[in-house]
Order: sequence, then C-alpha cells, then structure tokens
Amino acid sequence: MDAPVALYSKTAYDEPIEVRLLVYQEAIQLYHPQTSAFLLSVPLKYLGHFTTLGETVTIHFTHNEDVKLVLEDDHPLLPELRAAEKRPFLKPGGKVLILTLVVIAGVLFLNHIFSSIVADIGLKIITPQYESELGEQMFHSTVPAAAVDERRTAVLQAFADRLALSDNYRIRVCVLRANDANAFAVPGGRIVVFSGLIDKMQGYDEIVALLGHEASHVNQRHTTRAILKEVSSKLFLIFFMDVSQVGAILLLNADKLRGLSYSRNLEKEADEEGLKIMLRNRVDANGMLRMFDRLKEGDTLATPTFLNTHPLTENRVRYTRKNIEDANQRNAVLDPVLQELWTNLKRKDTTTVMKGEW
Repeated sequence: MDAPVALYSKTAYDEPIEVRLLVYQEAIQLYHPQTSAFLLSVPLKYLGHFTTLGETVTIHFTHNEDVKLVLEDDHPLLPELRAAEKRPFLKPGGKVLILTLVVIAGVLFLNHIFSSIVADIGLKIITPQYESELGEQMFHSTVPAAAVDERRTAVLQAFADRLALSDNYRIRVCVLRANDANAFAVPGGRIVVFSGLIDKMQGYDEIVALLGHEASHVNQRHTTRAILKEVSSKLFLIFFMDVSQVGAILLLNADKLRGLSYSRNLEKEADEEGLKIMLRNRVDANGMLRMFDRLKEGDTLATPTFLNTHPLTENRVRYTRKNIEDANQRNAVLDPVLQELWTNLKRKDTTTVMKGEW
C-alpha cells in the first residue's frame, strides 16, 4: 500500500493517528502506516460532508460526528471518495428490490393502459346493434331458464316498460329466484335482478333507482367496456380482429358478468345518470338513498352481493345526497300503476328459492 497517509480521529479528545487508506467492498479500510496491520473499516454509506481548509480536506461521517479523516487535497483516493459521497447507498438487496418494484409498477401501468386501449377499440368495433345481439347470447349462456321467476319477470318487465329507461336500447328485465341481494346488467339491454334484492326493498322508488342505475350501465356501455377490460389479455391482437372474433371471446367469458366490477368513475356516472332517469320519470329521487340504506341493512355477516361489485362508499352516498338536494323534484308524483305493479312484484310465490350459485 503506497497511498499517502491520512489522519484519523476517533473522538474529539484523542490525538489523530496516521493511517493508510484503501477503498474496498463499499468501505474505507484503514491500515497502520508502518506495519500495514488492519485497523478498522468504515462503510461508504456513512460518508457525510467534506470541508476544505487550506490544502487539507476533512471527511465527516454520519454515524458519529466525532469520527473524521483528514487528507491532503491531492490525496489520490480523494476523487473516488468524493464520487462515493454523491452515490446513493442501498442496503443489501435494496437495488434488486427497487428494480423489482419498478418493473412491477411498470407492468401494472402498461396493463392498465393496454386494457383501456383494448376497451376503446372494442367499443368502436362493436356496434350497439351487434352489442344487443351479443348480449342476448351472453344472457342465455349465463342465466339458466330453470332459475327464472317467470311471474315476477313479467311483472317487473311491465314495470320497466312504464319507465323511460333508454333511448338507444330495448331494456328487458329478468328476475332470478335466488336469495342473493344482487343485480347486474348485460351488454345491449338485459338487466338481471335477484329475488333476494327485491325482497329487501320497501318501495317502488327503490326498484326504479336500481333499474335506472343498471340501465345507465347499459346506456353508457359500461358493462361492455368493463368486460372488454376484464378479458383484454385475450384480445392482444384486437387490431387485427374482426367483430365476430371479438364477440366470440366475449361470449366465452360471459360467466364474468355476474361478478363484474366497475371503476369508481363508471359507478359515479351510473349513479348520476340513474338519478336523471328517476327525475325524468317523476319518481322521488330519494329512493336511491333508500336503496342504499336497504343494502346496508340486515345480517352484517352476509354483505349483499350487489355491494361486492358496486361498492357503497361514503363518498358515493354523499355525492348522491348532494345531487338529490340540488334536483328539482316538484314534478315527483305517486304513480298508482307502478304502485300496483310493485305490490304484485313483492308478492312471493311458493317456488323454492335457490341459494348460492345457480
């Protein structure tokens, strides 16, 4: 070791001792200048600031402010030590961890971008007419005929037909015999409501709120967008696909409809558009808040399935209440026909109600 000596101070009270330096394995190695005996090692990650006085440079350390190294300003290791001062130091494995996190974040971001692009392209490829045809096939492949409550379906369809729910799609409803408090929209105009959800409700304004919300998912093509994003990994060649190929993939994944979740923005848009549908049909918009309250009632151990796919956040309740307060409800009236249909809809038949999967 031919490197010039430096002065090492261990404490503020000890006399500095001469040492020779070696930078090795991310540390400053200190040796006795005559015997070359190893004295100690100070990790480079503890390098603090450098101060220059005349022709000497003092190196301060972060782990102990009393520890100092004094070098001549022409010491050959000084440039390397100054470079190390500016280098970020990571714990063992830290670089790998950060690199891994960056890669994961990048993959998630690209997947989000890609799935959104796929959804946008898919909505351009799939016309509303084809969407309705596709939705019919998805509905029949997803909903078993044996589970349909035909009496309640006919009543709810008559109820829905009395409402202005859509300008672009023919809204058709279906009631399934199931204890689950659930409902979902199918691309192109189908709305499926579980009898367990109807049984929870106490006024026809609540079912109007539900139909308005689900019809808004149909009108705004939220359901089609959501399922396109769900299966985006299978549509990586969508640029080269025709509409029948895209439709075939969606049909193969029709079983995802029941548990399909929407983004917060899409849920908010469906709430707002559903509220407009209630106002347009002269129905008390507070029914939407009462629907929310009904979904939160009951057995706390069994969260309504509807809330798993349509999470009821405090923010969602808050903006809905604000929108209702701002709305003009002077035209809201009690419709005796809807009331009669609602009374009939609430009447249960003697057919066994299914539990769980259908």
